[in-house]
Amino acid sequence: MSGIRLDTLFTDSSLPVGSSLAAGLLASENLVHWFQADAAHVDLTGDTIDSWTDRAGSGRVLTPVSGGATLEDAALGSFTAALFDDATSDHYGMSGSTLPWTGAFTIGVVARLDDLTSALRMLVGAGSGSTFYLGRIGTDIMRLRCGGTNNIDAVFPNTSDWFSVLASYDGTSAGKISINGAAAITGTASDPSVSSATVLGATASGGTGFWSGDISDLMIWDIDLLASGAAAERAKVDAFLSSVYGIGS
Repeated sequence: MSGIRLDTLFTDSSLPVGSSLAAGLLASENLVHWFQADAAHVDLTGDTIDSWTDRAGSGRVLTPVSGGATLEDAALGSFTAALFDDATSDHYGMSGSTLPWTGAFTIGVVARLDDLTSALRMLVGAGSGSTFYLGRIGTDIMRLRCGGTNNIDAVFPNTSDWFSVLASYDGTSAGKISINGAAAITGTASDPSVSSATVLGATASGGTGFWSGDISDLMIWDIDLLASGAAAERAKVDAFLSSVYGIGS
């Protein structure tokens, strides 16, 4: 047979819909949502994002509650991202009446903050009888509030660099946060009792604490990805973030 045969799987991390590392994440039955700010998964008017389609195939979409983030070219290396402007209260609500915050779960977000003042800056939130959000508090804390006044805090890298955060709830009494692939910080958590739409970029639908900067990915799993029993699956996530986005170790 003429020609050259190479028994090697090539991947190209610059491809917007991902390499084999992304395929490995999508193959997981525990990844229930993956909203990625990529042209293949958003609808645009000009460069304004009208809706985001769930890459994990749930059929859910994110649509603007207020304003509208813009799709920014080459924001994260060669990758696009959604640029949120707090001046126009940009935030998006998730479709569907059944919300993913029952039992164990993990939130994963890849983002960059351009306002390093002490203003409240939220990544994910929802209306709740027991307050529920993930975001930056002050200038140096990333906080998961999951149930009542229970807070799990990690040191927030107060720079305009890109970062990743994984925040989890074990479904009973503990929450965890890991930033940029670091060891998880553990604290008390309880059922968040979410009662209205989950939003990206604010405390709740029509709420406050609007994000100011870029968000490229929102991922949600239906397990505690930071538990010791999920180490193999978490390793796939860390490998994707490190190898494709250059975040973490």
